[in-house]
Amino acid sequence: MAGRTMHGRVVTVAELLKEVERDTVFYRASGGGVTVSGGEPLLQATFVADFLQACHQRGIDTAIETCGYAPWEDFARVLMHTDTVLFDVKHPDGETHRSLTGVGNELILANLRRAAQNPTRIVLRMPLVPGYTADKSTVRAVADLARSLGISELHLLPYHGLGEAKYQALGRGYSLAEVQQVSLEQIGELKSIAEEDGGVTVRVGG
Repeated sequence: MAGRTMHGRVVTVAELLKEVERDTVFYRASGGGVTVSGGEPLLQATFVADFLQACHQRGIDTAIETCGYAPWEDFARVLMHTDTVLFDVKHPDGETHRSLTGVGNELILANLRRAAQNPTRIVLRMPLVPGYTADKSTVRAVADLARSLGISELHLLPYHGLGEAKYQALGRGYSLAEVQQVSLEQIGELKSIAEEDGGVTVRVGG
């Protein structure tokens, strides 16, 4: 089974695993492992599942970063071999989510609920973007969502403009060029909002 990895080079699971195994000593020493991100790893669910299964067979801890927007069958295939899911929730409201991303969040939330019924560790991650998500009601709604599903970890990811240079290099307009970064005071206030009802450990960054 072939997939696509760094630098656009097509590789097999065996080839990728060989690269990963070179760092096994570091995984053992640090308690870390392999994280598959993207893009969206669920778009190559069969390859990712085969790769993570091979990692598990060698005692390597596994994680994925995902927005959850994929057929449940694909998510479930990968979930079987995943120790930690870093699950991004862009916005809890369906219509707002659609206006910001171009798609609703119904499938995303349905997948999140089903994933939360598994023993896999799930970490919710939420971007804090001023004017879009960095407000009390939105943060409170995501924290409440976590509590309702028995998810005990929430990472708040403050907006930064590091991607702007990449857009410029590609000759593309950067729609968030006027957005300011979240202040430390705002971050602290939003973290307190997320924590106020208990049951969720909140971390800034992730």
